[in-house]
Amino acid sequence: MTADKIDPCWYNKLEFENNRKPAKVYRRTFSHQGKIYRAAGEYILEDLNHPFLKDVTAEFVRTAELICRPFKNNSVNKNIYLCAFCNLEWLPVARQRISKEIRFEQVAVNHVYCLGMFTGEELEQIGDPFIFDAHGRTIPLTPSAQEFQTVALTRKYPFTSHYLRRSTELVGISGEGSMSPDFTGAEPLFVCDSVSHYEYYHARVCGTYRYLKFKSIHQTVAEIFLMDEGNRPIDILPTDPDQPLHPLFDKDPLTYGSIGDSLIVDLQQPRSLKDIYIFARNDGNNLFPDQEYELFVNRGGRWISYGKKETADFELEFAQIPAGALYWLRNRQKGVQERIFTYEDGKITWW
Repeated sequence: MTADKIDPCWYNKLEFENNRKPAKVYRRTFSHQGKIYRAAGEYILEDLNHPFLKDVTAEFVRTAELICRPFKNNSVNKNIYLCAFCNLEWLPVARQRISKEIRFEQVAVNHVYCLGMFTGEELEQIGDPFIFDAHGRTIPLTPSAQEFQTVALTRKYPFTSHYLRRSTELVGISGEGSMSPDFTGAEPLFVCDSVSHYEYYHARVCGTYRYLKFKSIHQTVAEIFLMDEGNRPIDILPTDPDQPLHPLFDKDPLTYGSIGDSLIVDLQQPRSLKDIYIFARNDGNNLFPDQEYELFVNRGGRWISYGKKETADFELEFAQIPAGALYWLRNRQKGVQERIFTYEDGKITWW
């Protein structure tokens, strides 16, 4: 990767998924680590119902003691759980006996947590989630009743550095447009000489063409999207009905193909072009057209939907969203990689 191919304006703002650390680390020992208290019939999570588990989190990450404020316990349970978000749900990572002052030791800092308690075998969230920051302070994530914001989103999962190298493969791709199949009098449309977005190259064009020619030095890319003047996607059909659609035009971000020396596209009729998006190979977690997404806000101990929207392009905006809360964007059609996040001053922080 060379510096001249990467725009530092966006690179320095990226928050990589790799920076995440485990909330808890346990070691299974041969010695007994302590007695487990429970009420009659109280369910104890099997993963934490082990007298030989030793908490060794401090050996791997920065930790601090977490002191929870007293709460009204309407249950007969004797145990409360510290939970982190994992695999699309709150997952208990530590257990503590309920008392006037609940202390969790060796808790990884710079994480979002919530408290939970079991009703039968179902985990129920208690109160609002909170950030446990680098100084060992708890910052509640309580949705504001007075302040609202517009949340603008382009992804549902943090960017992974593995795909950063893939984005540089877009450099060198160029495009031409013509009304003639032999490209007589072709007009240059774009040349990608640097990357200004971590997953795609965006070229603004203005013209009417039937034929397009993409040139490269044998890079592999994931997808080419064409948008008309009305901001509507232009579908690319196979020239031969008996042949499968080229993977660069199948609207699947996880497939990919090679442009080769050149790739000619017949739009079947003259079309007015406005935008061309060329996607590098990616993880499929950015927003794509014609997908339905739903934004959730954690309020009152549960996830509350604040609306569903279908994407017309590669970003969505949700207006009148309570500020100061914890959010979760879900793709209602496909995919399993989704992370919770906070949003402040137009910036996402993934947790």
